[in-house]
Amino acid sequence: MSWKEMTKDYVMNAPIESLRSILGTMNARNLFEGPRAGFKESIDKGNREAFYAFLEELAGEENYSTFLFPAIQQRESAPNFYVPGENDIASENEKWKSIYLIFSAVRVGNTLLNLDNVDDNARKHWRQKLHSENPAQFYSEVRTEFRLASRGFGPFFTSLLAYGYFIAKVRDEEVKSRKISGPYGLSEIILDLNRDYGFNRNSTLIIISGGPREKKKMYYFSSLVPLLSRWFEGFIEGRERTPAILSFVDAISATEGKATHDLAVDLREKLSYYLFRYNRVNGEVLGKLVELKVDTTLSSRGKRIKQGKAAKVYGLASAKEFFSYL
Repeated sequence: MSWKEMTKDYVMNAPIESLRSILGTMNARNLFEGPRAGFKESIDKGNREAFYAFLEELAGEENYSTFLFPAIQQRESAPNFYVPGENDIASENEKWKSIYLIFSAVRVGNTLLNLDNVDDNARKHWRQKLHSENPAQFYSEVRTEFRLASRGFGPFFTSLLAYGYFIAKVRDEEVKSRKISGPYGLSEIILDLNRDYGFNRNSTLIIISGGPREKKKMYYFSSLVPLLSRWFEGFIEGRERTPAILSFVDAISATEGKATHDLAVDLREKLSYYLFRYNRVNGEVLGKLVELKVDTTLSSRGKRIKQGKAAKVYGLASAKEFFSYL
């Protein structure tokens, strides 16, 4: 099917609340102006035909739209970014692909997550496994599955957790369904991901972040299979209860106090972004996280000693396994 056909099929079958939720996340109020004003009431009532007709209106725009392409810079606002002879008009296929990838994404908070360069079956399972209809359930299950202690997940660490959770569910299903007993390792899951979901070295995670009133930012990370190969081997083979990359980063960024918490979240976001982009850990950011964790732990221990309370210091989860990957 074409991207347009896939979009229509999805809109006619997906939960209408999920579609409207994503529309709200994308700050679409200004889209219901002019010739599209009449769609809002019908969409609010859950009319799928009206929703699809609204998308057809969007796809019919001549120029690139910052709704369909959140990272785009219009020629008027950034003329120096354009090359002479560059096409100002997106093709119909480009528009419908963007529409489909936006509205078939998983919404987690103000972040939309989807996959590209995979089979559509992969996106279907991505939505199912990440509970696209219930973001709160996703957070609850991920916290339980990976025994998370930290709070305040930003878009990049959320994306890392989502990918790890998806991989965990795929591994569990494949191990359970295997007819031949024997070890299940990295090479096996890569083959299974390719066979069942169309994963390859170009498979890409799409992250659209930003609150309803904020300018959207779109990120493409094509490191999914290399990321799996480097950081999840111990987990896939059963040597780690949870992926060390997740449990260690979570543990080292779990701090007390708003100021230190906000700083830890910011550093964790930078670490996660660097990991997606380069498939390695930024040593400077990691050093700052370690220093922050040591300072806050010793400070907390000192306060407890003064209060006459027990002041044990515990090690960081999966530290040995994490550092073995560096």
